[in-house]
Amino acid sequence: MANTPTTDLVTVSTADTTNAGGTWADNTFSQFDNGNAASFGQDDLLYIHNDLAISQQLATNRTGASSHIGFTATTAQDGGTNEVFWFWWNFLYPGALQEYNDNSNVTTPGQNNTGGAAGYFICIGTDSTNYKAFHVGGANFGRNPQGGWQSVACDPTITSFPGFSGGTPGTAAFDTFAFVPNVNTAPGRGQANAVDVIRFGRGSIIYTGGAPAGTFSAMATQNDLNTNRWGIFQAIAGGYLFKGRLSLGTSINSLLFTDSNVNITIDETRCVRSNFNFIDLLNSGSNITWTNVNFTKVSSAGFDIDIGRGDFNISAGTVSWTDCSFTNTGFCTFQGTTNATIESCTFRNTRNVTLSGSTNTTLNNCVFTNTTTSNAIIITSSDIKTQVENITNCQFTSDGTSRAIQLSATVSPSSDLTISLDNIKFSGYSASSPLNTNITGTGTDANAAISITHNGTGTIFFDVLNGGDIPSIQNTGTGNVQIRENISLNVTGLLGNTEVRIYENPSLFTGGASSTEAAGVETVAAVTQTNTASVYLEYNAATVTAINSVGGGADLSTIDLVDGDTLRVTVRDNSDNPTLQVFDQFTVNGTPTATSIPVDSTTGTSFAGVLVGSNTKEVTVEKVNASETFSVASGTYDVFVYRIGSLPIITKALSVTSNTNLPISQAGDRVYKNPA
Repeated sequence: MANTPTTDLVTVSTADTTNAGGTWADNTFSQFDNGNAASFGQDDLLYIHNDLAISQQLATNRTGASSHIGFTATTAQDGGTNEVFWFWWNFLYPGALQEYNDNSNVTTPGQNNTGGAAGYFICIGTDSTNYKAFHVGGANFGRNPQGGWQSVACDPTITSFPGFSGGTPGTAAFDTFAFVPNVNTAPGRGQANAVDVIRFGRGSIIYTGGAPAGTFSAMATQNDLNTNRWGIFQAIAGGYLFKGRLSLGTSINSLLFTDSNVNITIDETRCVRSNFNFIDLLNSGSNITWTNVNFTKVSSAGFDIDIGRGDFNISAGTVSWTDCSFTNTGFCTFQGTTNATIESCTFRNTRNVTLSGSTNTTLNNCVFTNTTTSNAIIITSSDIKTQVENITNCQFTSDGTSRAIQLSATVSPSSDLTISLDNIKFSGYSASSPLNTNITGTGTDANAAISITHNGTGTIFFDVLNGGDIPSIQNTGTGNVQIRENISLNVTGLLGNTEVRIYENPSLFTGGASSTEAAGVETVAAVTQTNTASVYLEYNAATVTAINSVGGGADLSTIDLVDGDTLRVTVRDNSDNPTLQVFDQFTVNGTPTATSIPVDSTTGTSFAGVLVGSNTKEVTVEKVNASETFSVASGTYDVFVYRIGSLPIITKALSVTSNTNLPISQAGDRVYKNPA
């Protein structure tokens, strides 16, 4: 079963007592203390972790940064990439705070002086004079104006952040903290300022194990235990609030994870690095299935979305995402060993999706809208054919500043290469490139639908299929790239065992000097087998309820029959059927398999006498009213339909400029004599 989620956070102080993990005081930073705070200390009512916290009443009749809760840790923390301090703070009177601002290097506040600082800031330093002060709250930010406990993460090693600095901030050995409300009205009553547990670390939830599968709910349950309160993955109204890192499996241990109908909000994290919010899959044995899981990065009203948008890195394992959405999120990377099926997902205002050699990642029926980076999808592998053709039925919309697909590896094929663009739609990109024309050395187009660098001697053809849009192409290489538009020609009403040939008009049959075949198929929806005593097609009884393939012969599933279809069985020899006009007709009753087709009970058939049980006849099983779809370029065609025992049908000079249906009706050839 899935194991209990764990974390890599270490506790700096539980804040359960004034000496838990160090020394709590209200005068640690003298510049933010006027000595008039009415009360300070342990609080057994205003807490979020365990059953105690530290709180204080602010100085009476003082504005600005005149009171604070300070803490000096027994053990200093050095920090490192994405190793941060995690805090819980609460201010009971949000309306008394200054509004939040996202500015750096603001004027330092002080007693009766709000300076340029936001309504709540946290200082992290090596002592009380050398520190960084991080803006984390205000009257209009985070949970405010409603109020409540807020979890924040601050990285003391970053150089650019909202807030200000004092003295010369250190780069390690951080052990001194201040939690400072910056007020425009002094609430001189009640324990207005409160702080609870302090932790340090990357902030990962680590989740491993097998069946029964892990869920988001299980992670939140562990996160939100009163004795934990990690602040990484909290349950909130309508879903979950996330920041930090979710490790779904590790390099050593896999995870089975399945969840659906979940909304996840990625928290504001303005005081950390851009890749702080991160979800990764590391183990090849992991299997992650999400259905209607929705990620949204948020920002408080009036502020830009911060840089910690939330990145996804799938480096191994099996992934299935269906009907999921990603809004304002970060980078999403599928590495080379990933088996990922991304179906009907929406990427809205996100950073790019990267297929980093992941030839087993497919994206079908997905929507990419207004990507915030220069490309919606980046393909890094030189196997561009496989990876592009794994993108089907997708829609790309640009705001005029990004490409849909960038093929970042320079390719140099020496022979022609055809790449299918299967029903891919492009909107808002540069004007479509011309069809059937060499595209080379175009220079840079930041809004081209597809970007490629091709330096080979072979021509790369992008074939637009199934009603897709014609893209604009940027080819900065010296090789030739062309776009060809292919359209669906659907020939319907066919009898099985029919051959269809489509020739460019004019062909030899319509006055041309030669015939150029554009498409065709040898046999439509049928199997034919010459039976032997041990390998044969048979009726199961005189009253037929099934047609069977015995001894490992013909695969009946290749006829593509489904319940309710009509099929025919024909014996092909002179003694039983010299003109091939005799057949038995059945209705499929159930689900066909490779070895058996269930049919409605039928008596009085023509061939029961020779096909019940082992026989040595040549037998055809064929679908009635079959269809065959061909992909062709816009043009004019001669279509030929042949079937032994039926009259040929020739459709001359058929104009195909959009998806086209060609219905036909085949009739038997009464003068045909089977030479068998």
